[in-house]
Amino acid sequence: MERIHTFIDLQNEYQLKGEQTMDTRFAGDVERDNTIAIKELSVNYRQDLPLVLKNVSFSIGKNQRVAIVGRTGCGKSSLMLSLLRLN
Repeated sequence: MERIHTFIDLQNEYQLKGEQTMDTRFAGDVERDNTIAIKELSVNYRQDLPLVLKNVSFSIGKNQRVAIVGRTGCGKSSLMLSLLRLN
């Protein structure tokens, strides 16, 4: 958790340059039973660029292990970056 908080507090390259940050729209929640639920996550890196993730929904239960797999360019890295930047 300490490492995740370190990433959350980091300024990204857009903030350092004074530009607008990555636009992340979602309805997510961490429930009391330690379940992570992401509902309709949509992400683009700038407002003038198309969405790289659109309406992604999933939940991860307590003590559950999850692997994110897929072809090159399918959004694995974008998903992880967006989850690390959610406050």
